[in-house]
Amino acid sequence: MSLQARSVVTNLDGNILVTGYITGMFAKFSGLELSSRSAMSRTIFIATYSPEGAILGVREAASCLTGQCDISAMTSDETGVLLTGKFRGRITFGVKQSCTSTLPTQCLPVEVDSIHMGNTPSAAFDGKETSTGSGFLFNEYCWVAKFDHSANYIWHKFCDDPALENDLTRPLTSRITTFEQQEWTKRAKEFFVLNPRDATGLLGKDSNYADVAARRVPYGI
Repeated sequence: MSLQARSVVTNLDGNILVTGYITGMFAKFSGLELSSRSAMSRTIFIATYSPEGAILGVREAASCLTGQCDISAMTSDETGVLLTGKFRGRITFGVKQSCTSTLPTQCLPVEVDSIHMGNTPSAAFDGKETSTGSGFLFNEYCWVAKFDHSANYIWHKFCDDPALENDLTRPLTSRITTFEQQEWTKRAKEFFVLNPRDATGLLGKDSNYADVAARRVPYGI
């Protein structure tokens, strides 16, 4: 089991929000636990702590196969929490219970929504062999998602979704994306594009995350 923190913010109530990912089972968050859905999956989480540091809750925000997604940044306002990150394969968002209709009732946690090849034809998830034949290169894409203050899923967007640009020329009543989604997706995409060019590594896109974390200064904690 591994656990990596990626971003820390405080909300308007003064609570401390931590996001990152776990891989494996029974990750400890003070007195609470969170597990990935399988040994081969990565779970992006949102953990909430009181101003005194007591754990208030931890929930799955997104999930993917190990190594196929990551969380880059988090922010919070009066309406909820926004996360942005990268992915190169199927990524799911939110959790809900799916229960059988017959007795005895059995329930399993399943995703609320997802980004995959079927609903994202503009994304190429297949790897391309390198020119030296030493391995494969995969395209990385940007995602952004919003959750309420209890970490319940509200919406997500693929940053290169053609609907975002197409909506700019549509009448307001015909648009399928909201102004909020347009604005936050634009910000997430700018962060995603600029991030790899940061020579200091402070923005968190480096492959050596341990060194990146060592250079960060945690404010307010």
